[in-house]
Amino acid sequence: MEQIILRDIRKSTKIELPSYPKSEVILWDDLLFGEIDKINKIKDDTEKGYAVLVDLIKDWNLYDEEKKKLDPSKEVFMKLPVKDLTFLMQKVRKILSPEEEVKKNSKS
Repeated sequence: MEQIILRDIRKSTKIELPSYPKSEVILWDDLLFGEIDKINKIKDDTEKGYAVLVDLIKDWNLYDEEKKKLDPSKEVFMKLPVKDLTFLMQKVRKILSPEEEVKKNSKS
């Protein structure tokens, strides 16, 4: 039997937040099963949304005023303008429900 190396095979895509020109947010194209298991244990839908964002953001170039890189977190998301958080959630929805996007595009 051939040996297969188990590694992260997800792909990523880069987006820019509407309120922050030159921002770079790199999103994974999928969640890992362990991440889904953790997220499913969260009762509150808003908290689930934050957890999904944390797990799907591979990297970004957001820093605080002291030039310390910010980790994706609920606390950081709470400081973003609504249009940026909405934009991120729309991207997440497309990642997690690609079949809905195909249906939507085929109706057009």
